[in-house]
Amino acid sequence: MITWKEFTISRLRNDNSQSLDYFEQKDWRQLDHSDKSLWQQGLKQFAKLHNELIEVIQQQKDGLLSQRVNDRKYDFRKLLYGISEHDVYHLGQIAYIRKMLQK
Repeated sequence: MITWKEFTISRLRNDNSQSLDYFEQKDWRQLDHSDKSLWQQGLKQFAKLHNELIEVIQQQKDGLLSQRVNDRKYDFRKLLYGISEHDVYHLGQIAYIRKMLQK
């Protein structure tokens, strides 16, 4: 979720310094699961990026929605719908797993 939020922010800022390959390679990177602070770090980073995404979106003009996203064959409207759906999907998975662990 964090990686694709970073991708979305970078493309909204027209920052193409990181290639699509960069984000794809970060997508399923290995994490040190022995680090007990990992969950809290992830939550903080997600919240920071979520707020940053909102700020970046608020700075855009409506015309951006019909512009094509660099490295993609679709426009920003689809990207923004997609990042929202992506977050909802994974947040649902997280909520389900957390509920199952409480039993």
